[in-house]
Amino acid sequence: MSAVLEAKAPQGQWWAFLLLGIIYLLFGIASFIWPIDVAEILILAFGIFALVAGVVALFGMFKAGKSWWIFLCKGIISLAAGTIVLFNPVLAGFTIYMLIAIWAIVSGLFEFLGAFLGGAKGGGVVLLAIAGIFSIIFGVLLLVLHWVTGFLALMWIFGFYGILYGITLMGYSATARNKSIA
Repeated sequence: MSAVLEAKAPQGQWWAFLLLGIIYLLFGIASFIWPIDVAEILILAFGIFALVAGVVALFGMFKAGKSWWIFLCKGIISLAAGTIVLFNPVLAGFTIYMLIAIWAIVSGLFEFLGAFLGGAKGGGVVLLAIAGIFSIIFGVLLLVLHWVTGFLALMWIFGFYGILYGITLMGYSATARNKSIA
């Protein structure tokens, strides 16, 4: 589940990537340690993550320069997905499963685009593009599985995704921090 798509972190905002990376990493680890508990809170957690991702993307829009529209699209999609999940928990099952898959693919595409259109150079572009690819792969895996089987497998897929995505964002935050200090 993608959080921020900026390839060029504004001065002093590297910490947002670090914080989101840590959150994704911890949730990914929890998916392996407590899969039943995580399954029960997945819908709520997804709604909160999508809302946070939307707010962060919308704030990032103001410092994004020419790529502001990517942040706007990411923010709108994330806020819409999070709102639907939190205000209609009865839609769990199939609908929520499909929302998670589609959200991961679409937000991953915007992250991938943001990596190349955001004006960053060097390792930051590659790391953010990889984060976008992780989101796309996660969403596609969900779509190709039968939704009942897929929802059960979602705990493990989400665990891998959270760990890989979190580590990638933390690596990007280190790159962004080093560039903002220089």
